[in-house]
Amino acid sequence: MSLGKDIYDEEYKDYIKEDSLDDSENIEDYSCSGNSKIYVNCKLKVDFDTKNKMIYLYPGKSQYFTVDVLKSCGDVIIKYKDPYSEKGICGNLGIYRIIQSGIIVETYCKLDPKKNDILNFTAIDNCTKESYDFVVVFSFNPCRFHV
Repeated sequence: MSLGKDIYDEEYKDYIKEDSLDDSENIEDYSCSGNSKIYVNCKLKVDFDTKNKMIYLYPGKSQYFTVDVLKSCGDVIIKYKDPYSEKGICGNLGIYRIIQSGIIVETYCKLDPKKNDILNFTAIDNCTKESYDFVVVFSFNPCRFHV
Protein backbone atom coordinates (compact mmCIF):
# COMPACT_ATOMS: atom_id res chain seq x y z
CA MET A 1 0.00 0.00 0.00
CA SER A 2 1.38 3.34 -1.06
CA LEU A 3 1.11 6.26 1.37
CA GLY A 4 0.78 8.84 -1.43
CA LYS A 5 -2.09 7.11 -3.22
CA ASP A 6 -5.70 7.16 -2.07
CA ILE A 7 -8.30 4.72 -3.42
CA TYR A 8 -10.84 7.55 -3.50
CA ASP A 9 -8.64 9.44 -5.98
CA GLU A 10 -9.07 6.59 -8.50
CA GLU A 11 -12.84 6.45 -7.97
CA TYR A 12 -13.06 10.24 -8.37
CA LYS A 13 -11.08 10.14 -11.65
CA ASP A 14 -13.37 7.40 -13.00
CA TYR A 15 -16.44 9.40 -11.96
CA ILE A 16 -15.16 12.56 -13.68
CA LYS A 17 -14.26 10.58 -16.81
CA GLU A 18 -17.84 9.24 -17.06
CA ASP A 19 -19.37 12.73 -16.77
CA SER A 20 -16.97 14.57 -19.06
CA LEU A 21 -17.89 15.35 -22.65
CA ASP A 22 -15.57 14.58 -25.48
CA ASP A 23 -15.35 16.82 -28.56
CA SER A 24 -17.45 14.49 -30.70
CA GLU A 25 -20.57 14.91 -28.54
CA ASN A 26 -22.99 17.67 -29.47
CA ILE A 27 -24.54 19.79 -26.77
CA GLU A 28 -28.17 20.65 -27.45
CA ASP A 29 -29.29 24.26 -27.13
CA TYR A 30 -32.55 24.44 -25.17
CA SER A 31 -32.71 28.22 -25.06
CA CYS A 32 -35.59 30.09 -26.67
CA SER A 33 -34.60 31.17 -30.14
CA GLY A 34 -36.55 34.45 -30.00
CA ASN A 35 -35.35 36.72 -27.21
CA SER A 36 -32.85 34.64 -25.28
CA LYS A 37 -29.71 36.29 -26.62
CA ILE A 38 -28.08 39.37 -25.17
CA TYR A 39 -25.92 41.40 -27.52
CA VAL A 40 -23.30 43.66 -25.94
CA ASN A 41 -20.77 46.03 -27.43
CA CYS A 42 -17.23 45.08 -26.38
CA LYS A 43 -16.63 48.54 -24.87
CA LEU A 44 -19.70 48.50 -22.65
CA LYS A 45 -19.64 46.72 -19.29
CA VAL A 46 -22.75 44.63 -18.68
CA ASP A 47 -23.08 42.38 -15.67
CA PHE A 48 -25.64 40.15 -14.02
CA ASP A 49 -25.10 40.72 -10.36
CA THR A 50 -26.24 38.35 -7.64
CA LYS A 51 -27.00 41.24 -5.29
CA ASN A 52 -30.57 42.51 -5.04
CA LYS A 53 -30.85 45.64 -7.20
CA MET A 54 -34.41 46.52 -6.17
CA ILE A 55 -34.73 50.19 -5.28
CA TYR A 56 -36.63 50.49 -2.01
CA LEU A 57 -38.77 53.57 -1.42
CA TYR A 58 -39.75 55.30 1.82
CA PRO A 59 -43.39 56.42 2.24
CA GLY A 60 -44.18 60.13 1.99
CA LYS A 61 -40.65 61.18 1.03
CA SER A 62 -39.07 62.57 -2.12
CA GLN A 63 -36.10 60.52 -3.24
CA TYR A 64 -33.53 61.07 -5.99
CA PHE A 65 -31.66 58.30 -7.81
CA THR A 66 -28.81 59.09 -10.21
CA VAL A 67 -27.94 57.19 -13.38
CA ASP A 68 -24.63 55.32 -13.43
CA VAL A 69 -23.18 54.19 -16.78
CA LEU A 70 -19.88 52.33 -17.14
CA LYS A 71 -18.51 52.84 -20.64
CA SER A 72 -15.02 53.37 -22.02
CA CYS A 73 -15.75 55.98 -24.72
CA GLY A 74 -18.51 58.15 -26.14
CA ASP A 75 -21.93 59.15 -24.88
CA VAL A 76 -24.94 57.06 -23.98
CA ILE A 77 -28.51 58.34 -24.37
CA ILE A 78 -31.07 56.82 -22.01
CA LYS A 79 -34.73 57.08 -23.02
CA TYR A 80 -37.86 56.14 -21.14
CA LYS A 81 -39.80 53.71 -23.37
CA ASP A 82 -43.39 54.33 -22.24
CA PRO A 83 -45.48 57.52 -22.58
CA TYR A 84 -44.22 60.36 -20.39
CA SER A 85 -45.87 63.69 -19.58
CA GLU A 86 -44.71 66.84 -17.81
CA LYS A 87 -46.63 65.69 -14.72
CA GLY A 88 -44.46 62.57 -14.53
CA ILE A 89 -45.21 58.87 -14.41
CA CYS A 90 -47.95 57.87 -11.96
CA GLY A 91 -47.04 54.49 -10.52
CA ASN A 92 -48.30 52.25 -7.73
CA LEU A 93 -45.82 53.68 -5.23
CA GLY A 94 -45.37 57.29 -6.31
CA ILE A 95 -44.92 59.82 -9.08
CA TYR A 96 -41.68 59.49 -11.06
CA ARG A 97 -40.01 62.38 -12.86
CA ILE A 98 -37.13 61.71 -15.19
CA ILE A 99 -34.54 64.48 -15.22
CA GLN A 100 -31.17 64.93 -16.93
CA SER A 101 -29.12 62.78 -14.55
CA GLY A 102 -31.60 60.52 -12.80
CA ILE A 103 -35.09 59.90 -11.43
CA ILE A 104 -36.94 61.83 -8.74
CA VAL A 105 -39.70 59.89 -6.93
CA GLU A 106 -42.35 61.53 -4.80
CA THR A 107 -43.75 58.55 -2.91
CA TYR A 108 -47.29 58.25 -1.64
CA CYS A 109 -47.84 58.34 2.14
CA LYS A 110 -49.16 54.78 2.27
CA LEU A 111 -47.28 52.16 0.27
CA ASP A 112 -48.41 48.60 -0.40
CA PRO A 113 -45.55 46.06 0.02
CA LYS A 114 -47.26 43.76 -2.50
CA LYS A 115 -46.93 46.32 -5.31
CA ASN A 116 -43.94 47.58 -7.24
CA ASP A 117 -43.22 49.84 -10.19
CA ILE A 118 -41.18 48.83 -13.21
CA LEU A 119 -39.85 51.56 -15.51
CA ASN A 120 -38.62 50.49 -18.96
CA PHE A 121 -35.64 52.24 -20.54
CA THR A 122 -33.47 51.99 -23.63
CA ALA A 123 -29.79 52.95 -23.59
CA ILE A 124 -28.38 53.99 -26.97
CA ASP A 125 -24.63 53.92 -27.54
CA ASN A 126 -23.70 57.01 -29.62
CA CYS A 127 -20.51 55.36 -30.90
CA THR A 128 -22.09 52.24 -32.37
CA LYS A 129 -25.80 53.26 -32.42
CA GLU A 130 -26.59 49.97 -30.68
CA SER A 131 -29.41 49.97 -28.16
CA TYR A 132 -29.93 48.03 -24.93
CA ASP A 133 -33.21 47.67 -23.07
CA PHE A 134 -33.26 47.57 -19.28
CA VAL A 135 -35.69 48.06 -16.42
CA VAL A 136 -35.57 49.84 -13.07
CA VAL A 137 -37.66 48.22 -10.33
CA PHE A 138 -39.01 50.16 -7.35
CA SER A 139 -40.57 48.49 -4.32
CA PHE A 140 -41.49 49.01 -0.67
CA ASN A 141 -40.29 46.70 2.09
CA PRO A 142 -41.81 47.59 5.47
CA CYS A 143 -38.99 45.71 7.24
CA ARG A 144 -36.44 48.14 5.77
CA PHE A 145 -38.51 51.18 6.74
CA HIS A 146 -37.68 52.58 10.19
CA VAL A 147 -39.54 55.57 11.61
